[in-house]
Amino acid sequence: EVCSYQPYDYIYGKYSKLVDESIYWRPEGHKHPFRDYVRLKLISLLIESKPPQGGERLKIRRYLSNRSILAIYPLHNRRITEMLSFKWLSISVLPWQAPMFTIKEYFGDKIGLYFQFIGHYTSFLLIPSCIGLILQIIVIATGNFSLSVLPGFSFLLSIWSIFMLEFWKRKEIRIALEWGNLNFESNEVDRADFTGNTI
Repeated sequence: EVCSYQPYDYIYGKYSKLVDESIYWRPEGHKHPFRDYVRLKLISLLIESKPPQGGERLKIRRYLSNRSILAIYPLHNRRITEMLSFKWLSISVLPWQAPMFTIKEYFGDKIGLYFQFIGHYTSFLLIPSCIGLILQIIVIATGNFSLSVLPGFSFLLSIWSIFMLEFWKRKEIRIALEWGNLNFESNEVDRADFTGNTI
């Protein structure tokens, strides 16, 4: 098997009302194809964008910095937070078993990617931690704090770090494909309060 993905898995495109609505995936219980996090981003864009782009051009960051507004944040969805608490915060759930897609859908791509990395890093830490625990037991049992294998363990850690990062790069690309974040930088909207210098 070359690839575990089906031909039409993880295809993302620009939303259009001119297309038949039945082709869009919908979150469970929603009549529209926009996830909660996407809806919050759209609302933020409408508030901060310039009027020709359909926005109101409210300078939220400026209002926050000059203390005209103390804070701005969305309210939590109690049903989803309770479900996440049940699935995620159990003592039997290991970091790499967290419901990553649900975390990403609720908290956003950056937070989801952070917890993906934490799960990846924690799972990779099992290898050096087991070896290090064995070496620590040997050091304590023999009383020899300058074992000849300790420099080798340091070398192993440097090789481990390279492997961990290379496997993370592969996993990050796969996650970007699955979450529809490939080349997302080209779709980023400029901040409404951005003023640059002409070079």
